[in-house]
Amino acid sequence: MEPTAAGVREASCDGGAGQVWELLYTQGEDGGQLVRLRNKGTGECLASPGTSEDGGAVTPEVCEAAADGQLWRISTDTQGHHMTFQLPAANLRLGLNDWHQAGEGKPHDATIGTTHNYYGSPSLYFDYEGTAPA
Repeated sequence: MEPTAAGVREASCDGGAGQVWELLYTQGEDGGQLVRLRNKGTGECLASPGTSEDGGAVTPEVCEAAADGQLWRISTDTQGHHMTFQLPAANLRLGLNDWHQAGEGKPHDATIGTTHNYYGSPSLYFDYEGTAPA
């Protein structure tokens, strides 16, 4: 996942700082743990505009602790080193907008946005390294 002027896009891993996303932990109003996703290259956080429709654009913005659109619930699959990010106020996950084509290994649009979790699509999972976040 890589920030661009038009938003965030899927990209082949090159190991560059622009493709590294750090998790900044915070506590939600309900006491649950939330994260902001900060890009190591730009220092900006990934933000959602708060739409409840599929294909909502996500953009890199200045990190702000009080910005609701920058807060994500995290869940991990400790066996396969995959995680998902969900907006707390909606059943929307971060992932490829063209999730179906990508999930079938077909050519697809590389735009990343927010969408409902259709059938546990692999297009809504992100790989991570190291131990699973608590």
